[in-house]
Amino acid sequence: ASSGPASTTLPPGEPLKAALTDRLQKLQCPGAIVGVYRGDEAVFEAALGLADVEAERPMRLDDAMRIGSVAKLFVGVVVLQLAGEGK
Repeated sequence: ASSGPASTTLPPGEPLKAALTDRLQKLQCPGAIVGVYRGDEAVFEAALGLADVEAERPMRLDDAMRIGSVAKLFVGVVVLQLAGEGK
């Protein structure tokens, strides 16, 4: 028995891509680049929406993104994880 029609008819990653696209629209965000990795292996990568709204240029995986101070959060979490492991 199937767990649901979407899981058997969509290629891997498509349900995640559809959910992210829906979320971007609800947040009125023009575009995003998303990556999910297991170790060094990319499990899922997607460029969603538009990089340039006026020119209607789609987002590409190699587009540069301004992340501002968000990187500080990631570094802080990694430092705390390493400290918790005694490293």
